[in-house]
Amino acid sequence: MNRYGKAFLFVAALLIALSLTAIATFLLNNPSDRIIAQWKHPSSTFSLMIIERNMDLSDFPHRERTYNIYVGNEFPYGYYLKFPFYYRQLEIESKIKKSAVEWSDEGVTFKTTSGEILFIPKRSFSRE
Repeated sequence: MNRYGKAFLFVAALLIALSLTAIATFLLNNPSDRIIAQWKHPSSTFSLMIIERNMDLSDFPHRERTYNIYVGNEFPYGYYLKFPFYYRQLEIESKIKKSAVEWSDEGVTFKTTSGEILFIPKRSFSRE
C-alpha cells in the first residue's frame, strides 16, 4: 500500500471514530423530558412537575439521571430548577411520587420524603 492509501485509511478511521463518539455522546446525554410526577394547583392552571432530564456523567463510570422541577402553566415555558434527589436509582420514581406539594398565596412548597423542603415564591412562576 502506498503512502496515500495509508493516509486515506487513517483519515477514514479517524472520521469513523469521531462519528461513533458523537453518536455515543448524544445517546448518553439525550434528555428524556419524561414527566415523573405532577401536582396541579387546586384553583388555577399552575402545576408543579418533576421532569426526568439527561444523564449525569460527572462521576463516570457511575451515571444517574438528573431531574428538574418545573412550575408554570404553559409547559415548557415556566420556572425550572435542577433538583437533586438522593434516592437509590431503583426506587427514585416511587419516592418522587410520594413527595408533597403545598400551594399558598405566597408560592408553592415542595417536600421530599427524605426531608428536603423547597419553597418557590409566586413571583418566580406567575405574572400576577
